[in-house]
Amino acid sequence: MKPILAVSVIVATLCVLADTGSAQSPRPSLSERFDSFGSSVRDMAIKVGDKTKEVIKDLHESDLATKTRNWFSEKYQRVKQTFSKSD
Repeated sequence: MKPILAVSVIVATLCVLADTGSAQSPRPSLSERFDSFGSSVRDMAIKVGDKTKEVIKDLHESDLATKTRNWFSEKYQRVKQTFSKSD
């Protein structure tokens, strides 16, 4: 009989402690949830934007992009010289 009484006292104590913890931190309201959702979306968008800028910068400064730009510039200059000589 004593173990059953001890277990029931422990269960009752745990129930009281669990209720006390939830009473101290109430669930956020719907407006608070929307505010936190909005701020998390804004933070994510900022992070994605920063990473996108870094990727574009890396692509712009890459060796292939530089060589391609130089090649097009040279071809453009040749075509430009060709048309200016024919006038």
